[in-house]
Amino acid sequence: MQTPVNPGRPHEEAVVERFRKRPDYALHLLNHCLEEGDQAFFLSTLRRVARAFGGIQQVAQQANINETAIYRILSAEGNPQLGNVIAILGALGLRLAVTPAAEGVFGASLAGDGGAEEKEVPAEAEVASV
Repeated sequence: MQTPVNPGRPHEEAVVERFRKRPDYALHLLNHCLEEGDQAFFLSTLRRVARAFGGIQQVAQQANINETAIYRILSAEGNPQLGNVIAILGALGLRLAVTPAAEGVFGASLAGDGGAEEKEVPAEAEVASV
């Protein structure tokens, strides 16, 4: 038997409420969007997370971005600058991180070969903290 759908409650509101109740699910979904490379889904999910945790207006103020711009940035057609995404995430108490994929140069390098000496990272390869 299928669970009846509440026709008076929009899907958007149901998702926002679920994020409020399960912030771990919201984080999982954001990370999943990034792993899959689905920018439109990531932006719409981030918009819903912003609505769930403070609202767009509050996030816009904390991110120091115009509220109208936040709506445009987080639309399905949005093409935000990385700095804007980082500012929005920061306003939500989140951060963007880079981790090695299971395969590839970094994944193999960081797994180590068991006996190799640790190599020094050249100064030009260091990343400054923001």
